[in-house]
Amino acid sequence: RTAWEIGKAIAQEVLETYAQEHGEWPKSVFLDLWASTSMRTGGDDLAQAFAFLGVRPKWDDASTRVNGFEILPLALLGRARVDVTLRISGLFRDVFPMQIALFDAAVKAVAALDEPLEDNPLVAKHLTDQRIFGSAPGTYGLGLGETLARGTWQTRDDLGNAYIAANSYAYGTAGDGVKSDAFAARVAATDAFVHVQDMAGQDVLDSDAFAQNEGGFAAAAASLGKAPAIYHTDNTLNSPKV
Repeated sequence: RTAWEIGKAIAQEVLETYAQEHGEWPKSVFLDLWASTSMRTGGDDLAQAFAFLGVRPKWDDASTRVNGFEILPLALLGRARVDVTLRISGLFRDVFPMQIALFDAAVKAVAALDEPLEDNPLVAKHLTDQRIFGSAPGTYGLGLGETLARGTWQTRDDLGNAYIAANSYAYGTAGDGVKSDAFAARVAATDAFVHVQDMAGQDVLDSDAFAQNEGGFAAAAASLGKAPAIYHTDNTLNSPKV
């Protein structure tokens, strides 16, 4: 329940930041999910994804574990729903299959609602592809580490293309680990990318993971002729700052 409150607050902070910078709410958001962060926080990042959709988790009172979800009505939400795409790490894929299935079910439930397109970009006739992607089954990383270390690239587009190639595997009920061209389409359709940092002892320039994940996405979007907002959210003190 605490992770839900924190994730909801992060989502609102991102929405308000984007609105201040662009004069409107984002219609689509791309979230970068790491298993290590989810283990430490209890699911802040995934909670953020649910909040964007306008979906609230349900809990078992005895165990406090999430056992489902409920869709918030637009009147209570007070804004349009946001189309969310997840890029999950290889470890997240391996250890959180139930969470992947739950988010996939939530996306499909939101897409099936009888709501106007301006309030719900996921309405069924417009939902044509997956929303959860990662590396190929049994593989890890973003396909950029060795390329960057060896310097075996010439242009930024080379890095963007490598990012897309390595992460174009869809997960969810349509079939786990299926190669899909939809990933590039989701990158191109994104208004804002969000990665949340939860460790106070780690600086954004400390680890090549941030450069690969955030920079990799930015390069991928640029290679497709797009320039979405790139947000790094500091949640190290449970008071999110975008």
